[in-house]
This record gives sequence, C-alpha cells and structure tokens, in this order.
Amino acid sequence: MTVMNLDKLEVWVRAKDFALAVYKDVIHHLPPDEKWNLTQQLKRAAQSIPANIAEGHGRYHFLDNVRFCYIARGHWLKFKATWLLPMI
Repeated sequence: MTVMNLDKLEVWVRAKDFALAVYKDVIHHLPPDEKWNLTQQLKRAAQSIPANIAEGHGRYHFLDNVRFCYIARGHWLKFKATWLLPMI
C-alpha cells in the first residue's frame, strides 16, 4: 500500500470522517462562553488524528509508523478530555 492509497486505509478513513464530523456537528454544541477557545482546541486535535496516521503510514520504518499511531491516539485522548471538560 502506498501513501497515495490512504483512502484504502480504514483507520485513516475513520479518522478523517471523525474530523469532518467535528467540523460539521460537534463544534455547534459548545457553550457560547467558551466557544472560541474550545473550538480551536477541538479542531486542532481532530485534524491531528488523521494527519499523524498519514505521516506514520508514509514512513519507511515500522516503528516510525507505530510512534505516529501513538501520537494520533494521544490527540484522540486530548480531544476527548477537551470535549468532556466543560461538562464537568
């Protein structure tokens, strides 16, 4: 599988769909008083997930790919924590 075939990599497709859903659906549900700051953080975290998967997929060494998958997982957890924080 080449880098050009990211659309055939299921984890990347799901991460991309998640990022698009954040832009289309999630951002509109934020509290108005914190909308600017949370919007920026959530967008950056959501964009970073498929970006890191793609970057890792493009690396030659397997361990580089694994490292970028760990980074993508970290961005998912950052998104989750940022999303849940205002609800506490």
